[in-house]
Amino acid sequence: MKSSSLIVWLLFAAFVAIDLAMIRELQVKRNEWPEAGGVIGLGLSFSQIALLALWAVWGRSKILFRAVNTLLGVWAVGCLASFSAAGNLDDLGVWFGVLLFYCCVSLIPFVVGRVVGYELFNQYAASPRNVDRRLTANQFTIWGILSLTTAVGIALAVIPSADFPTGELLEVAGFFTLLAVTVCGILLLALLLSRIVIVILATVVICPAAGVLLSLTKLAPGDGPLELVLMMCVQGVVILSAAIILRTAGYRLARQPKSNEPRASGSSDVSMLESEGRGGGP
Repeated sequence: MKSSSLIVWLLFAAFVAIDLAMIRELQVKRNEWPEAGGVIGLGLSFSQIALLALWAVWGRSKILFRAVNTLLGVWAVGCLASFSAAGNLDDLGVWFGVLLFYCCVSLIPFVVGRVVGYELFNQYAASPRNVDRRLTANQFTIWGILSLTTAVGIALAVIPSADFPTGELLEVAGFFTLLAVTVCGILLLALLLSRIVIVILATVVICPAAGVLLSLTKLAPGDGPLELVLMMCVQGVVILSAAIILRTAGYRLARQPKSNEPRASGSSDVSMLESEGRGGGP
């Protein structure tokens, strides 16, 4: 396994471990929203949905595999969100439906970025790997088929449990649209810009302001905007940390040249990005 793939898998394992630890903490201390445990738990939940949406759009697996596993990931994160909000799984259906909506909204900026020509590439990857990918693009393994059918079966089992608060449709739509614009915007900037310091400064300014704006929807119970500001700060820290880890693994966003553009131009752009990544670093 290459080092970049190993780093990504370690990031995934870290999120799983942190989620399980947070659920255990919430069960023992009963400090769900608006207490500290709920603030941190919901911040972790929303930030992971944005990362799932990023993988769903720019992942290298088959699109059906990505879609099904994104759905399962949303359901799993919904467990943490339910514990963070209520201290149990009684509201899992509602949170699953709400986070599905949030994931769909988060997909929009990433899909737009891919449509206009941006790609998530690994600047440390060797180019000969493209040959292997072409040779195996239409081949299937027994393990891959079994994994996919198992994932589809589990997905069909969990979809009926999704519930959506239709009575507060406008408030929920406004809340999660603003949330997606903020979190996904920070993630895109972190993977696009060469200087991470600029992204950190932008996060310090944007997250508290977004928390104040989110409090205007009156969806989150609490004494004021403080809880939402803290939750947005937690998301900013999580998203920036994940983005720095991805940058360390060599993953960056760059616009690919159009098919009618000279090939040399495209290769020079990639070379410039690679040299920038080696020189600047995260």
